[in-house]
Amino acid sequence: MLSPADAALVQRDPHLPGLALLLDPAAMLETLQRQVEPVQIEAMQPTYLRYKPGTSCLAAYRVCAGGAVVNIYAKAYRAGDTAKLGKAQQHQAGGFLGFGVALLENAGVAIYDFPNDRGLAGLKKLNRPDSRHRLLTKALPRQPELWAAAVHGLRYKPERRYVAQLVTEAGPQAVLKFYTPAGYEVAARNSRALASLKEIGLAPALGRSSRAGVLAHSWLDGQSLDEAIRTGGVETGQVEAVGAALARLHHHRLTELTYRGRSDEVNAWLAAAGSVAAVCPPLAEQAKRLARRLGTILQDAPLQIQTIHGDFSSDQVMLTSTGPAFLDFDRAGLGDPAADIGSFIAHLESRVLAGALSPIWVSNLIETFITGYRQVGQGHLPPRLNLYLSAGLLQLAPQPFRHRAANWPEQTQALLQRAEEILNNGSFDLEQIDNLRPVCI
Repeated sequence: MLSPADAALVQRDPHLPGLALLLDPAAMLETLQRQVEPVQIEAMQPTYLRYKPGTSCLAAYRVCAGGAVVNIYAKAYRAGDTAKLGKAQQHQAGGFLGFGVALLENAGVAIYDFPNDRGLAGLKKLNRPDSRHRLLTKALPRQPELWAAAVHGLRYKPERRYVAQLVTEAGPQAVLKFYTPAGYEVAARNSRALASLKEIGLAPALGRSSRAGVLAHSWLDGQSLDEAIRTGGVETGQVEAVGAALARLHHHRLTELTYRGRSDEVNAWLAAAGSVAAVCPPLAEQAKRLARRLGTILQDAPLQIQTIHGDFSSDQVMLTSTGPAFLDFDRAGLGDPAADIGSFIAHLESRVLAGALSPIWVSNLIETFITGYRQVGQGHLPPRLNLYLSAGLLQLAPQPFRHRAANWPEQTQALLQRAEEILNNGSFDLEQIDNLRPVCI
C-alpha cells in the first residue's frame, strides 16, 4: 500500500503508469513472484530509487529467493515510450532468478534480473563460469589465484556502478568495480593519478578490463568507519587519524585530476533542489532559494584548488591495522578542501536528524575529526566550511525519498532547515549540533 506522500506523487505524474507499482513493495513482490514461479520469494527489500518526473523511475531491490540473496531492478518508462521498453530485452542474458528481462507492457515497466543491466554491459560476464573466468584472467593477469574466486556483491546502483568482492578459501582478496563507459574513463584516470600518493592509505590497484569497464583493487582488511560509528566501537585516536589523513590528502595537488569548476558545483546544488521539488512541491521554493543563495556566495569567493576526495563520508574510510585508508576516489578532483569536510559532517548530521545517532555522540566525533585535521593543517580549517556544510545537507535532501525512508517528507524538510540554519550562522559552531533533534518517526 502506498503512503500518503507516495500516493500524492503518483497522482501528480500520470505520465508514468508504472510509478505506483515501483513505490509499493508489496505489489512489486506479488508481481515478481509471478515471474519466478515455482521459486518462492521469502522477502524483498527496496534499496534505492532514481526518479525523473514524467520520464522514468528506477527502483532497485534485494530479493531473498530459494535460499539466495540476489539483486533486481525495475524501470518504469513514460506512457507510450514503446521504443525504450522494447530495447530492454535486447542482448539479455539468463538472470539469477531465471527470467532475464520481463516486460509489463500495460504498466510500461521492465524488470531486470541480475546481471542484466542496461548501463553496465560488463556485468553479464558474471552470468556463466566460463565468461566470468575470462573476465578475471583479463582484469587480473598477474593474480591467477583469483581467476576461480567467488564473486560476492557489495553495492549496486543499477545502470551506474556495481561493487563486488573476490573471495577465495583464504577469505576476501580483491574488489571489482563495474562502471558505465563514461564512469570507467573517469575512475581509471583518477586511479592512475592517485597511485603516486604514498602518505594516504589507499587500496592498491591490481588490474583492469577496459572492454568490460572493470577496475580491480586489493581488499583492505579492517572495519569501516561507518560501522564503527554505528556500533560505538570507534576510538578517539582513530577518528583523529582520519582527520589528519584527509588533511594530508588536501596538501597534495595532483594536476592529473580534473578541476571541479564552480559551475559544476552550482549545477549539482540546483539539481539537488530540483530533485526535492519534484517529489515534495511544498519544499520546492525553499530548496531552490537555498541553492541559488549558495551559488551566489560561491561565485564571489576566492578560489581554493587542492586535491579533494569529492564524496567524503564515514563509509568511505576503512580502519586498518596500519591506520585509516580511503575508498572510492571516483569523484576525486581539484577543488575546495572545505567540500570534503562539509560532506563528512553533513552525512553525520543527517543521521542525527534521522534518529540513527545521538547529537552528543556526533558532536564529539566531529570535534575529534577536526582536531586531527588541524594537527596536519597547522591549526587551521579551510574557509567557507559553513557554505559547504550547508551545500552537503542540500545534496543529501533527496536521499530520504531515494532510500525509501518511511517519513521521507519530514526528513527532507529537516535537512533543508538545518542547511539554512548553518548558512545563516557566521561560523561553524559545534554547540549547534548538541541542540539537533531527530525527526519524529
